[in-house]
Amino acid sequence: GPEYPPWDGPVRVYFYNPSGEYEEVGIVSTQGSTKEPLSYLITDLQRRAASMGANGIFVQSPTTTGTASNGTGVIKLTATAIRIE
Repeated sequence: GPEYPPWDGPVRVYFYNPSGEYEEVGIVSTQGSTKEPLSYLITDLQRRAASMGANGIFVQSPTTTGTASNGTGVIKLTATAIRIE
């Protein structure tokens, strides 16, 4: 995708396809424990997307990827980093 300088403003979070014109900048993903609030993972996705120059993320459904050594579930969250005009 296109390259942009890092974005230092707020990164909007969408759980549905955003309306209007936007450009896909890339894919970002993160993972954590199922005991952590989902907001921690979303904040990490926002930070990763901003470093790519995105000002929005379109979050996909979370997936669980097994069990960590301490017995907690591992959750993976992926989003499309987007740049909204």
